[in-house]
Amino acid sequence: MTTEELIDFKENYCDSIFLEEEFDEAIMGVDVVTSGIVYNIFGVVNLSMRIRKDEFDGDIEDDNTDEWHEFYEIINEQVIMEFNGYQTQHGDRIPPILFQEV
Repeated sequence: MTTEELIDFKENYCDSIFLEEEFDEAIMGVDVVTSGIVYNIFGVVNLSMRIRKDEFDGDIEDDNTDEWHEFYEIINEQVIMEFNGYQTQHGDRIPPILFQEV
């Protein structure tokens, strides 16, 4: 999406909860039933890893190490917990949805 399209998208779904702007590229779309914003879990986790790269001792770009996979799993669990928290903590606002392919 272009910046203008993203602004329009956010205005059209103003009752929906959006993550911080850093995660906009992980938006997949909107759930047609709930109007919840759908985020790709892999995108959210990878962006979170880059944001928190100071917490990682290795090369954040080298996904062939055990350390990288351990860090990924830690961030993945935290992302899932954060999304689960959105389901109960925001009153009338529509919580985001985390999409994970099976």
